[in-house]
Amino acid sequence: MSLTRREILEQLARLGIRTIDGLKRGCREYEAYWTNVLGRPSCRLISDAEESLIPEP
Repeated sequence: MSLTRREILEQLARLGIRTIDGLKRGCREYEAYWTNVLGRPSCRLISDAEESLIPEP
């Protein structure tokens, strides 16, 4: 699954995330999640201690 950053931002806005920091963090979470799922190395994964902005299904 691959979305453009614009598509990611649109989805985050639909979830009610409106601040720049929230949108940036949401994009990083999305990219880190799919990097991890696809088994690609990542330069930064989101810490488990941080509360995720994206709700779990």
